[in-house]
Amino acid sequence: MEVNQISQLAAILRENGDQVLNSVSKFALSATLLCNLNNSFASVIEQRDSINSTFQVINSSNVKAEIYRDLQFLHDFVQRTVSLKLTPTLFANPSSEIVDISKFKNLKLLELNKVNVNTTAGLQTLRTQLQYLICIRSIDSLSDLLEKCGADDTQGFIWCELKEASFCHNKLTQIDSSLEFVPWLNTLDLSHNHIRDARPLSCLPNLKHLNLSYNHLESFPLFTGQLCNRLQVLILGNNFIEDIRELTGLVNLCELDLSDNCLLEHEALAAVAHLAALQLLNVQGNPLSFHPQHRTRTARFLHVNTATVRFVLDKVLLNKAEKRLVGSLHLIHSTLQRSHLSSFCSTVSEGTLVASERPRRVRNATISDTNQDSNMESSYASVASLITSGEHLETKQKIEQLRKEYGETWLHSQGGGSLVHDVLGLEKTSLPMSSSPYEKEFLLHAKEVDIRSKDKSEINSEKSTNNTFTTATESIASENNSLYAGEQIASPEPPPSDDEDLGEGEESLYLATIKDETEPVFIVLTNTHIWERECNSGKEKARWPLETLQSCELLGDNCTEVRLGFDTVKRDRQERQYELEVDEATRLACVLNNILTNRPPEECKLVVYRCMKCSTQFSNEKKRGRETPALKCPACQSTVVIEDDEP
Repeated sequence: MEVNQISQLAAILRENGDQVLNSVSKFALSATLLCNLNNSFASVIEQRDSINSTFQVINSSNVKAEIYRDLQFLHDFVQRTVSLKLTPTLFANPSSEIVDISKFKNLKLLELNKVNVNTTAGLQTLRTQLQYLICIRSIDSLSDLLEKCGADDTQGFIWCELKEASFCHNKLTQIDSSLEFVPWLNTLDLSHNHIRDARPLSCLPNLKHLNLSYNHLESFPLFTGQLCNRLQVLILGNNFIEDIRELTGLVNLCELDLSDNCLLEHEALAAVAHLAALQLLNVQGNPLSFHPQHRTRTARFLHVNTATVRFVLDKVLLNKAEKRLVGSLHLIHSTLQRSHLSSFCSTVSEGTLVASERPRRVRNATISDTNQDSNMESSYASVASLITSGEHLETKQKIEQLRKEYGETWLHSQGGGSLVHDVLGLEKTSLPMSSSPYEKEFLLHAKEVDIRSKDKSEINSEKSTNNTFTTATESIASENNSLYAGEQIASPEPPPSDDEDLGEGEESLYLATIKDETEPVFIVLTNTHIWERECNSGKEKARWPLETLQSCELLGDNCTEVRLGFDTVKRDRQERQYELEVDEATRLACVLNNILTNRPPEECKLVVYRCMKCSTQFSNEKKRGRETPALKCPACQSTVVIEDDEP
């Protein structure tokens, strides 16, 4: 090393060396300069030994004495250095010389920038004290550094103090087992490599911060062991990940970066709902992030705990409206699961019958007619004996035959009561006549009777007298074709309220969002009505009779919007436009358009009215499903008019 270089380097370090020794900055040297220093240090050591052996006094005015003092200062400075950065030498082949760093006795941080680790010696003596290790474009495999210690080419040994390591920009294709020699590592940066499988990282039980961005990962890493409980920050940006189902095992994850991957649908974020400690999520650059409702849809998949913290989604805090949607899909899933499980409960044991019970409302009533009480007791005894006997299989076959002939609504069809008596072998009882004092006058003036209302009244009256028979038959013909035994006899129920008698038959459930609103709702479609219910409370928001539905249109470029038109006098309910998932919107539109297509033409008849004031007769159209406006006599403008049976 030239004298001028030694003098200049010593002068610089005397002026600014305190920052390096106090770990404020790094001591940066080129590989060639360090090699020259090591050669100069050898002469210093030789001269020191000769001085100690001969007790010679060096002349202070001698030029060599000045160089010796500078070299002595540099030697002491190197031994006290805490942070070292080695850079390549310009216009030289870095692989042609061995760089020895063994002189750095107190080194805690080492950075190799474009310096081949296989040409670096002295790592063997430093691996028990290094705490921070950075290798950028310096290694071909992890084992060359962590196991062989570069040019030292030793056997594996534990790096007992190493806490943070960065091996970015090294074109690593795999992660080998040499990571077992760094068990205390808590921060690892493997970004900008060619890694396809990150499962070997499970051998790091204390890892908390992991960066795997800019790699070739095609699926979420399947981590196991203690790593699943310790990992808090995971960066997976700029990969090719399409599925993150394995994310559920990282229970303590606080920050997750999935930016610039291949997540297509928001349903792929379902695993995020299991992360109760998550405070930051970044999915920018994924196809799903370009959806116009991306933030609201993503908020629904977050865990409910995220609504209580300052959650950052795509580098922006959640607003109040988005926080109200947090965890809604998880709540919907739980609600649907509970309703499905409570629909029926069956218990199977060897040598016993299969019991199936539906939740039903039981009301106690007192029946004054002793004959009816005796008939009900005898009927129940007959049904009980039928159920407990071996004839239940034959009864089951008869009911299945009735289903095939009359359909699923055979029990509520016309003449269903007589079918029940025939199948169960019970005595037919006459139905009591109405006790209304206006019954005769009503029958005199009513020329046409609605068949549907007649059937309904017959079923209700039959239900009030023979409720035991209907209960037993419905239980026998249940969905799982199991027998029903031991249920308490339900007394006749009073007429249902408006909220209880809205839906008949099976229900279809759709999750949607009303246009210009943020709160999601359930669309419940039955055989008779269309309902809107709140997702959180299940409270009814609106309802329409199915016969008032006039139109159904599928809108949007992606066919995710459905617009419905209703024939109602309430202006705020004459039209609804919903936003649903693509499959849900298509299915709802198909069902409703099928109903509109198969609906019979709207009935329209001409009714003759008579004025009670001037006896003038006039006619007017009466349409089903609409309220008739107030009629006026064309002659005297009187509103006191009645229907004339004889035009």
